[in-house]
Amino acid sequence: MINKKPINMRTFIRLFVVAIVLACIATVGYSQLVVQAGLNSSSWRLSSGNASFDFGSKSGYHIGFQYRNNLSDNFKISPGLQYTQKGSDILGILSNNLNYLELPLMFIFQTGPDKGFFVEGGVYAAYLISASELGVDIKEEFKSLDYGVNLGLGYDFKRILVGLRVGVGLANIDNVEIDSTLTNTNVQLYLGFKF
Repeated sequence: MINKKPINMRTFIRLFVVAIVLACIATVGYSQLVVQAGLNSSSWRLSSGNASFDFGSKSGYHIGFQYRNNLSDNFKISPGLQYTQKGSDILGILSNNLNYLELPLMFIFQTGPDKGFFVEGGVYAAYLISASELGVDIKEEFKSLDYGVNLGLGYDFKRILVGLRVGVGLANIDNVEIDSTLTNTNVQLYLGFKF
């Protein structure tokens, strides 16, 4: 049986607005817009009881922006918005494509105020836009909301930054009522341009 309680798009947008407002209130220094894009490698983990199974990885891409607010010379808070492709490859035969609108909220420590190495950690919430398998719409098989944690690292070259981020889903995205949990895992390699 399929659970038909999708999250309302208005609620999703409200979460993003709250994240932006909180980031702006917390801003002490200057802020920068970062437009970023990159490659994804995503997969699913199916857990039931004490057993778990990792599906094969699928390639995709993401594109979006983040708004980096300096809290001090070394600490930043960065809400963002991005379109990202997730999903999984099942036994090399089937490829599931899930397209999300994602809201990451990252906390960043950087070795220098304008450039240097950085590590980041935070959370994300994502709204499912579409889902397909072999060209067939399968969106009803998945819950509309995904959320989880992000960890990453990279280097800021002052105007350009390069990063690697891992997103681990905490939400059960499977909309079919069975005694198991299906979660997303997504690795992103990205290039960002600061304005």
